[in-house]
Amino acid sequence: MLAKSTKADHEILVNLETNTHGEFAAPEIPSSMLLGETVHYSMSGGGKNLVTIVFNPGSSPFVDNDGKEKTEVFSTDPPLELMKRGTFACICSITLPNGALTGWDPRFPKAGGNHIVR
Repeated sequence: MLAKSTKADHEILVNLETNTHGEFAAPEIPSSMLLGETVHYSMSGGGKNLVTIVFNPGSSPFVDNDGKEKTEVFSTDPPLELMKRGTFACICSITLPNGALTGWDPRFPKAGGNHIVR
C-alpha cells in the first residue's frame, strides 16, 4: 500500500557491483524491518537508473491500493508500507543508461536478498 509520507523508514540503496562475470545490482536490505514501516528503493550514489525489485507470487510484503499483492516494485514508486510479516525473497535489477538490464542470475547471487518483516 502506498504510504502517506513521502519519506521512507527504510531507503534501500541498490549498488551497481562487478564480479568476474560482469555488472549486477546488489541491494542493501536491512537485516530486519517492522510491519507498518515504509520502504523505498533507489540507486546508490544518487543515480537515476530505474531499480526493479521482484518478489515471487504469493511472497511479497507489499499490497497495492486495491489490496492485491504487489510483486514488482520500482524506484519510481512512492514509499510502500510493509503489510505482511515473514521472510520474502526478492531479485533485483537496474536498467542502465544504455537501456540494458543487469540483475539477478546464478552468476550474480548477491543481486537479491531477503526482506525480513517482524
